[in-house]
Amino acid sequence: LYLIFLQRLASIDTMLMLWLLATVCLLPFPDRFPHIELLVLVPYSTFFIAGGLFYRAMRDGFTRSRVALLAVCWVCAMVTIHRQFVTDPRSAGNAELVWLYMLAGTLCFAAIATLSVHPDWMGKYAKGMAFLGALTYPLYLVHQKIGYVSINALAPRIGRWWALGITIVAVLVLAWLLHRLIEVPFNGRFRRWLEPRLRRADRILPPRQPERAP
Repeated sequence: LYLIFLQRLASIDTMLMLWLLATVCLLPFPDRFPHIELLVLVPYSTFFIAGGLFYRAMRDGFTRSRVALLAVCWVCAMVTIHRQFVTDPRSAGNAELVWLYMLAGTLCFAAIATLSVHPDWMGKYAKGMAFLGALTYPLYLVHQKIGYVSINALAPRIGRWWALGITIVAVLVLAWLLHRLIEVPFNGRFRRWLEPRLRRADRILPPRQPERAP
């Protein structure tokens, strides 16, 4: 709700830029300001910001500022990946694979940038990709904790690869159930609750005009 009303004062691009600036300021000091890092969502914020910028670019076109912000997002993402697999003692066993993970991250940025420029390339797969996209947030919510519990419980009995496969299927099904049974019905009710309040807010503070790329 806060962001919905805040965008009446500042553009989405401005809010993403400020969010990225906060991330850049905090990234060199891991665990120094834990409460602020939690608020800003460091180190994951880079990927959320990049996603927002790619969506804006796909809808309204790339601008110099969006390209520059995405370049900073990519640098921050590489720093985050390197830190995760080199300096974090919990991932020390995978340190030799860090360049592979960084390459995978770079290819993801390049692929999404390409689809942002040419969304029509998705063609007949657009609906399927939209469906998979709808599962990303519920999957984000459930994959880690439930995944760890499931893999740790199953691996000693059936082996780690079977445990991994079963866990992937299970969390995907759970994400779909959350989407269908909670997100879809709740979104409709929330929209019906929110829209009259936004109309009242329009009389006090008119919404910003949509921005278009030059």
